[in-house]
Amino acid sequence: MIFSIDKNIFLIIQFEGNTESEIEDKLSACITIFKYIDDKDVFQKFYAKMLAKRLIHSQSVSMDAEEAMINKLKQACGYEFTSKLHRMFTDIKGFNFFSINLFYFYQTFKS
Repeated sequence: MIFSIDKNIFLIIQFEGNTESEIEDKLSACITIFKYIDDKDVFQKFYAKMLAKRLIHSQSVSMDAEEAMINKLKQACGYEFTSKLHRMFTDIKGFNFFSINLFYFYQTFKS
């Protein structure tokens, strides 16, 4: 049952064409649902797995929405709950920066 709730939350977050206020409202609704989940550790494992897939495959509709969801989870459960999620998010940002610089270095070296 938790997986279906988790899956529905991802479908809500990934809906394209929303304004920032609509995304914020949907994230708030997700957190409201999240507060009723008893086993938050199981949710965290599923969320981390799905977040990793979205980040690695660049399937996220909005990186700002992903970051906002992590921040809302941090407000609801504390830093310890979201530390791994936040670390994944910052690692992918660093990797993207590194890969862009590596590409430009390669192009410069190649010429």
